[in-house]
Amino acid sequence: MTVEKNKKIVLAWADCLSRADWNGALAFLVDGATWWGASDLPPFPGNMIKGQGMEKAITNLDYVFAPGKPPNVTVDNIIGEGDLVAVEAHGDTVLANGLPYKNRYHWLIKLNNSGKMEWIHEYADTYLITKTMFAQVGES
Repeated sequence: MTVEKNKKIVLAWADCLSRADWNGALAFLVDGATWWGASDLPPFPGNMIKGQGMEKAITNLDYVFAPGKPPNVTVDNIIGEGDLVAVEAHGDTVLANGLPYKNRYHWLIKLNNSGKMEWIHEYADTYLITKTMFAQVGES
């Protein structure tokens, strides 16, 4: 795959995340793909593996976001080199507890020759996750 094709694939994956199309997003990953987060905070317990619990963790996000309020992910920058694509993005939504959630993300994604994702490394503001996702209404 070319770098430009890989970037288009990653943009399509990010669009699925933005719309809370979890199954669509998961379809971009090979079986056995890993999704590593920079912390062990729920809803993403560190290193997830597709076919070994990742699907449940991802689809459980339906309970994290307010009904009808998908993550609304906007890609700010995307670059690629070889089989790697790096993305800076931000989200703007409301959580199920009523708090606004505006996190920033960096994803480094490795794709294989067929355009499927082999792994994702995710960096996000874990303090914001703790402060908002785990807060009781009226606490933030």
